[in-house]
Amino acid sequence: MIQIYLTAALLLFAPLARGSVQGWAVGVIFLVALIIMFFSLYWKQSFFIFASTALDKPIAALLVLSAGSFIFSIHHYTSSVAISQLASYLVVYYVVSQIVRKHFVLLFFVYWLISISTLLCIIGLLKLAGLTPFYWWNFLASAHPKFWLTATFGNHNHLAGWLEMSFPLLFCLIIFGCQKKWLIIQMLVLGLQGACLLLTFSRGGWAGATASIIFIAGWLFFAEYKKKGQIILYYGLAAVALSFAVLAASPLIDRINTVVAGGVETQGFADRLLIWYGTVDMILANWLTGTGPGTYSLAFPRYQPPGFSHRYYMAHNDYLQFTAEFGVGIIILIVWMLTVLYHKGLRDMRLSDKFNQAVFLSSLAGITALLVHSMVDFNLHIPSNALLFSVIAAFVVRDIKVNAERGSKK
Repeated sequence: MIQIYLTAALLLFAPLARGSVQGWAVGVIFLVALIIMFFSLYWKQSFFIFASTALDKPIAALLVLSAGSFIFSIHHYTSSVAISQLASYLVVYYVVSQIVRKHFVLLFFVYWLISISTLLCIIGLLKLAGLTPFYWWNFLASAHPKFWLTATFGNHNHLAGWLEMSFPLLFCLIIFGCQKKWLIIQMLVLGLQGACLLLTFSRGGWAGATASIIFIAGWLFFAEYKKKGQIILYYGLAAVALSFAVLAASPLIDRINTVVAGGVETQGFADRLLIWYGTVDMILANWLTGTGPGTYSLAFPRYQPPGFSHRYYMAHNDYLQFTAEFGVGIIILIVWMLTVLYHKGLRDMRLSDKFNQAVFLSSLAGITALLVHSMVDFNLHIPSNALLFSVIAAFVVRDIKVNAERGSKK
């Protein structure tokens, strides 16, 4: 049981500690992950607890690729920190995939994540009202407008990244009629989270959330819930359109306009394109082994295009940044991992009861949302969000042999 409590505490700590982007928070995550691994090995008395999921082979290949990239890294200390972060995520992934085999543990973690997201929304709204609960969540040097919801994160996009992964959990529980006695509360919390996601003013977050709704509606449409799929698609997209229409006279419309704005450092698409051009040059110069895990910020100044007034530490595209750091082999691994995840999740969904169907569908929808958002941002380089991604991936790969019997009787 200690693994459950420690993992739950880690999931709460990571976003509250400013997304855990600072070195001390990264160290805490690594230390707690080691303790979780110790207790897991102690109770099972075998290392093979970490070798029983559908992603074992691509993860093994990832470790080999990481080792090769580390050997040729331009800065081994930085790469060692990045690899320790990867190890922390893998420990959480494997432990969660084991402990959520029990229904009550899975139920606990689903509602725990919903609770954390709700807490982040409340903190964000309190900050907007000038009532920040704790001083260290005040980012006085932030260049972002004060009306952009950030909660405990330093960047509004990263709060959006967390919410777009957790939002589908509650959404799907409502769709499948789980815990009907709490339906009104569920609807209110869902509305709160949806409003806060909108108030992050994160264009990537909006795109990711929309993609998750389309994914959910698409599965329902082609499964035995065709009517529900149509309702979700029509009313979901209508709600999105209505929200934008109501807020069209607010700063929201200005934020949308920056998508196509030109010029350097306009926070639009044009400046990201310049960063990506430089990152492609970086990839071409280090295509085989990359510059080393976590070394993007150290290597990119050599390739950064002229015209920017400050140094860029992130590529604002997780796929390009991972390729620049690990080499082109990471592209094959990403495709491999996603193929396994979606294949297993979509297959096992049909063998499950309604609750497990809701968890499978919402987890895949959350993954889909972040994959879309990652095209223009770097949520997978934010420790708290990478941990959450690891957990919902574990929800997908978990063994449902016990639950499948329940699903066959529904």
